[in-house]
Amino acid sequence: AMGVLRVLAGDVDIAAVERASRGLWATGQSWEGARLAGQAAIRCRDRASMSSLMAFARELTPVDTPAQDQAPTDLLGTPLSGREREVAELVVSGLTYKQIGERLFISAKTVEHHVAKMRRRLGCATRSELFAQLRTLLMA
Repeated sequence: AMGVLRVLAGDVDIAAVERASRGLWATGQSWEGARLAGQAAIRCRDRASMSSLMAFARELTPVDTPAQDQAPTDLLGTPLSGREREVAELVVSGLTYKQIGERLFISAKTVEHHVAKMRRRLGCATRSELFAQLRTLLMA
């Protein structure tokens, strides 16, 4: 728990995050392991560490469709794609599309495309409604 608090505060020890994420994965909590790695990645100060942890988070993400209570899903029951999940986490953390694009090495326009796609799929009329839905999905 203390390690998670350090990660949330922006103090990311990559080796410790990978050990904790693997531990969660080994106990059948692969979504939680992937989420911890993803949350740590978006808090990394340097791009190389962030990219490394994002790739690690993708490796841990289960391929099969999880049960409703195990992972964030949209209203159709389809999990967010790995990239949508990365974009969603950065959007709800308050970064601009340009900042998100810089972190993920994509254009701000591509970020905007991902957000629009999630908004349509989730049936949200406004951006604030989408952000509220994404916060709920990411907390699940």
